[in-house]
Parts: sequence; structure tokens; C-alpha cells
Amino acid sequence: MVNRRSRQKRSPPVKEYMKDPVKTEFTKVKDVKKSKFKKDEECAPLAEETVQARLQGIDLYEIPFDRSLTDHVFKRSLISSLYGGNLRSNFPKIGRRNVAAHGLDDFMYPTLSYNPHVPQVPGAPGLWCTIGRGENIERAQPRPRKRVITRLTKVGIWQYQGQYEFIPVDSLTKEEWQTQHPQVRNTWAQQIHSNKWGRDTRARIALRKRLGRVPTHNELSTELETKSDFKEVTPAQIAESLWKGEETMAMWAMKCVGYDADFQRSLIEEHAKKIATRTSSP
Repeated sequence: MVNRRSRQKRSPPVKEYMKDPVKTEFTKVKDVKKSKFKKDEECAPLAEETVQARLQGIDLYEIPFDRSLTDHVFKRSLISSLYGGNLRSNFPKIGRRNVAAHGLDDFMYPTLSYNPHVPQVPGAPGLWCTIGRGENIERAQPRPRKRVITRLTKVGIWQYQGQYEFIPVDSLTKEEWQTQHPQVRNTWAQQIHSNKWGRDTRARIALRKRLGRVPTHNELSTELETKSDFKEVTPAQIAESLWKGEETMAMWAMKCVGYDADFQRSLIEEHAKKIATRTSSP
């Protein structure tokens, strides 16, 4: 177990992370696209104008550490073995004993499967999307800062990107949703239908169909207390609700505001120990 509170290492000399100017959010992932690893399966990207409108004014964070530190990547199982949390959730719960040992409970593990615009280069801005709750919403609610660790490859290679603020930006309008690539629309409809995290959305759609109107908060809460998974709601019905604007995609601009070098070093050290143990075994 890592005891970060007792760590007293000095930071390395400050160096610029990237010297070349960055024009758009899309050019900020060039380093990853040249990676030797086979990239994660991405959902089709949102329309460029949709992304740029919501990332306007958010620049690359100049990480004050050399890329020999920031470029390291890891298996999620290694991170979990040190800091806790399961291996599947985007926002894993960290047990009390782990939090007491290292003091960290801010982990976020996004993948490109649902969110192709999350940061893929340390310090780069990004965009986090999910389907909004309740009635049609114009803007997402604030989220706490997170320690963002992105899955970059299909074989489960993860990279720490930095500490991020989540800035509520305009949700997609009905018209914007309708202009997105069919793969974007179909992916979200299928995943909302098949995944546990889509249960609230399925429940709202089922209640609207049954009641002929938008359900109240109390009606939805009562429905969610049942054991139903609402799988009778089909992907086609979900797609229709999104097309009509009955369900809304909420968005947050992701702004890097810091980089925990001690955290990254702890992962590098643990990885080195595992390699050393493996090579020394008979």
C-alpha cells in the first residue's frame, strides 16, 4: 500500500511539456495517434464544430515535468492494486482503508468507446458526455475535480492525464444531436439499452410511454425503487427519444489544472518492482 503522506521527494527541474502551439482539440492527440499501441475502439467522434464550440478558451495545461515521467502507461490492475477500486467502473469507489492509507478518492477512468474526446495527451483539454437526467436540460450540473486516467488501447493500457476540472457547457440541442454521425447515435442507444448505468434513462422512457407525459421526480424515484431493469425499452425507442430531444446529452469541458507527479512516480516504481520480480523468478 502506498503511503503518500510520508513521501518527501523533490520535484524534478521544471520543463515545458510541449513547445509547439496547439491549434485545435483534435491536434492535441497527435502523440497518441503515433503510439506503438493499438488504440482503443473509439465511438465515432462528435461533429468538429460541436466539440470546438464547447472547448473554446480552454488551452493545453503546460505540465512542469519531463515527458520521461508523464509518458508512462500502465495496466489498470496495477493502479487498482496500489490505490483500490474495481476494474470496470468509470468512477470506482475506493474503500475506507485505502483512502486512509493514501488519501485519494478522486479517480476517473474514461474510455474512448463512449467518449472519444476525453484527454489522450497529459494536460490536454477534453469533453465528457453522458445522457442527462430528468426533463430536457440546457446545461449540465457541476462535477468535482477528478484524477483522469484514460484507456488508450484495446488491450487495456491506461495513462494518467492530470487533475481535471469539469466545466458545465451547453448540452446538445435536438438539432445538434440529429446532425451527429449515425454511429454516435446508434452507439449511445445500444449502450443505454445494454448497460446498468442506462437504467434511469430506460425508466424515464418507459414511464413517458405509460403515462403519456414526462414523469415527475417522485414518480421516477418510485419506479427506480422496483427491481425492474426496464429492458423492455428497445434501442430503437431510446434512439427515438434522443432524436426527439426527450432525452438529452449533457456535456462538461475538461480542463487540466494540475499534475500529481508523486502519484505517477508511485505507479512507475510499482511497475518496476513487478518487472524486477518477474525477471528474478526462476
